[in-house]
Amino acid sequence: MNAPRPLLLSLLVAFAASALPALAQEGRYEVQGVGPEGSYQGNAWIQRAGKRDFRVALRAFDTRARERRFEEEAKLEGSRLALDARDRVDGTPTERSEQVALTRKSARDLVVTYRDAQGEVTRREVWTRQRGIQVPVVVVALTGGKRFPGVSAAQAREAQKRVLAQLELTYQSLDASFRALRQPVPLRGERFDTDNNGWLSRRECVRLRDTLEQLKIKQPGRVVLVLTAASFVRPGCRGWTSGDAPQTPTTLTDLNDNVSLIGVSYLDPTRFHTTAHEVGHQLGLDDLRAQNRGKLEQPARRDHLMESGGKGIHLDPAIDRLLRRNLYRSIDFGLEGRQAPAAVGIPLRHQGGEGLPTPPALPRKG
Repeated sequence: MNAPRPLLLSLLVAFAASALPALAQEGRYEVQGVGPEGSYQGNAWIQRAGKRDFRVALRAFDTRARERRFEEEAKLEGSRLALDARDRVDGTPTERSEQVALTRKSARDLVVTYRDAQGEVTRREVWTRQRGIQVPVVVVALTGGKRFPGVSAAQAREAQKRVLAQLELTYQSLDASFRALRQPVPLRGERFDTDNNGWLSRRECVRLRDTLEQLKIKQPGRVVLVLTAASFVRPGCRGWTSGDAPQTPTTLTDLNDNVSLIGVSYLDPTRFHTTAHEVGHQLGLDDLRAQNRGKLEQPARRDHLMESGGKGIHLDPAIDRLLRRNLYRSIDFGLEGRQAPAAVGIPLRHQGGEGLPTPPALPRKG
């Protein structure tokens, strides 16, 4: 009667030993690596897809802010994960795939090795488990011209520091941090002021958004903030985030694009919450209005982050849950970007700019 006990015990021990590596590997990671392009850093996610099957996703950025990414199926082979990865660099697929092996270095760290078809090591990485997430940010500064007021390089560098500090303060309860991928990117503002009136209309802002995509500055999975000294959308507009999903006035969530214009005069966090408010739009939040305020758990508060024209950064518990769902659902942090093809004149629904009523949608053509 006692004979099966040692056998059962040994089977349980063997099962636990085989399961431990897989369980220890699931989660979110910070990535540090060295490859042909030099050193780089980024984020990676590992998710279980079956008993011995996993999904592995990586986004890494080199010192020039070029993005390398892949998302592949992986198999558990003994105590390591193995997969074939074909990278996309700034959205363009590479010609060859690489064999990737992930092995445990410690309870928190994985060592990741890439090999080409000849078995030569092409890059090495260390993945360190994270509790929270780190969201990439790119700041663009519109420079001036004869009739277009601009942001200087010194202003842009100082503004980037203030922007990151405000985002950290606002979203720290979500275990979200924000890091700049590079120094602010200068972009000549008057090239988008097609009517030469010294400010940007909504349609000119759409053209700016499309250009940022063409330049690979705006990509999914990153916050893009355009700083401008010129007026935009309409006089007095502090911030503006483009959106092209159907309006949902009775809900707290709204799919928006991942690019915002911010007036450089509205960066003082003691007077304005413009930057954090517009990033809230990028992360899928709608302005608070009479129709949707009842969805909050604390509807009487007027210091809310999504209160248009305000300066508070309070996050209602209902909004907190929405943000967590969006930020932690994928390696792109809910920042997938536009919901329609790139084209000037497509039917778009835009945010009206913080502190202003939402303007009518642009008319449909055709």
